[in-house]
Amino acid sequence: MQSAIILAVMVLASIFASAEYLRNSSADTHVYKPFKAENVAANILQYHDQMVQYTLANYESLHLTVSLNPGEIEQINLFDYLDNQIGNYTLKNFLLFMNYSSTVFNYTNDVEGESHPYPSLYLAISWDGYLAQIHGYSNIQIPEAMGRLAHNISKRLYQGNSTFWVVPWVFRQSNCNITEVYSQLPNDTNGINTVSKLQTLFNLFCTQIQNNSDYRFLTYVFIEPVINNPDM
Repeated sequence: MQSAIILAVMVLASIFASAEYLRNSSADTHVYKPFKAENVAANILQYHDQMVQYTLANYESLHLTVSLNPGEIEQINLFDYLDNQIGNYTLKNFLLFMNYSSTVFNYTNDVEGESHPYPSLYLAISWDGYLAQIHGYSNIQIPEAMGRLAHNISKRLYQGNSTFWVVPWVFRQSNCNITEVYSQLPNDTNGINTVSKLQTLFNLFCTQIQNNSDYRFLTYVFIEPVINNPDM
């Protein structure tokens, strides 16, 4: 009887130990996935912030004051993180997680009767995979991080510390067609969902940029207008 009790205790202890091992043995287990997904989302935002600062610092040369061809993409610029020294716009030793690819371009709607159309300057970032030197994230699929990214973006908006904000477009695309939207898009003034409008506009952006430059949109895309001194 005593040996049976001892055996039962040993079995229970073994089961508990195995469960703890499975829970804590690897940094890639489900316990750590939310934290790693948050790290990926933060890396995307930090890269984006540096690109925004670079764009603002070079705003006069990147932004057209008057559109020469309304309805068409104008003055496309492609950027490389190292060649353009984007890292100078952060105080930390930033490690690129993704194969980020960035472009800045001008666009304005073709509005009938507008004699001096004023274009908007847009920043587009896209990526589709981790860089080779990033270790320990092989089990973190990019879609897992996109939900965290959308959450982090929403926390930035409507905080009451600015009279101006932009709502970025964050989505997944294939062949210039949006397949999934991650950012929260407000309805238009008529209360109509704007996803279909975004699809039309992105298809125009994507098609014209890829036809007129060496830039190719990767799977995951982050686009927003960059406006200089919005609160002035």
